[in-house]
Amino acid sequence: TLSFYLSLYFLHQPDPNHLGFGYVIAVFGAIWVGDTAAMVAGLRFGRHHFFSRISPKKTVEGAVAELLASTVFFAIVGLVLNISFPHNIVIGLLIGIFAQVGDLVESQIKRTAGVKDASQIIPGHGGILDRIDSLLLVGVVVYYYVTSLHLA
Repeated sequence: TLSFYLSLYFLHQPDPNHLGFGYVIAVFGAIWVGDTAAMVAGLRFGRHHFFSRISPKKTVEGAVAELLASTVFFAIVGLVLNISFPHNIVIGLLIGIFAQVGDLVESQIKRTAGVKDASQIIPGHGGILDRIDSLLLVGVVVYYYVTSLHLA
């Protein structure tokens, strides 16, 4: 995963107007804004649980909030980076979807291994993997979207 973020960063590095670093920061920001929105909305409005066997606290309301927050954040930041607005929306949606898929995949791996927390480095947060699980697939997906459409 780290290699894909480095690839985004170095994407067309010789070009003085390259967007590699901008993409990395925008993607990280969208993930973290989305994760925060999911947590807040899930705690405040969450009534409908889904994927309970994998991630017992995940709610539909939190998932929708994450998708919307990631999309809106990337749409705004993408405009600042002069990325085409329709692509901003698509990338934001991809981030919102695949951040949640990464979270669910990591949770399933922990459940299969019989581990509640991946580590105790960050107390109360399920370990370091819970802080980066949303990053796992997003870098790959955004990298291939950006490169296949020659957006950077």
